[in-house]
Amino acid sequence: MRTFAVNLFVTLWLILERFEVNIVKIPSIKPDAKTLEAFGLLKTVCTQAERADLKVWLTGSWAITAWNGGYFKNIRDLDFTMRTGEDEIKFADLLTSLGLIKTKDSPMGANRFIDEARGVAVDFGSITYPGVYYQMPLRNDEVVTLDGFSFRVIPAVSHINIYKHILFNKGRSVMQDLTKLKILSLK
Repeated sequence: MRTFAVNLFVTLWLILERFEVNIVKIPSIKPDAKTLEAFGLLKTVCTQAERADLKVWLTGSWAITAWNGGYFKNIRDLDFTMRTGEDEIKFADLLTSLGLIKTKDSPMGANRFIDEARGVAVDFGSITYPGVYYQMPLRNDEVVTLDGFSFRVIPAVSHINIYKHILFNKGRSVMQDLTKLKILSLK
């Protein structure tokens, strides 16, 4: 019943948005220093993964920011997915080689590493995990560019499914999630 209600709400809200009843406005911000540090780590991690022939896909706010064509919020974490458990092990080794430290699992059940110097969390899992957060197609040609740097992302429809699933969850910002859904629906 909850899924039906959320889908109905999102559908009706997006119809209103298409008729220019702008309930949710997409902000445009200048990223703060911490966000730029996180972006620096993103570039390093993606570049090192490519050099190691390890394919990774960004999910969450960084992918949505790139689809948006600019920053709509400050971001303090990186979210990745990959194809296999073996890729997760290689990715963990790569993060360790970059000085990141393994901590407890992320709120979505994935692995979490921390770059203590930058204060940036890196969460990751693979499509071998059960549930909406990880079961998705991963395509090599799903690439976006932000500030001149290109990286792979999960499909927009997968993001939409994730944000519909977590919309109205306790502790989440409904307006942030609606902003992300609006950006994704414009893609």
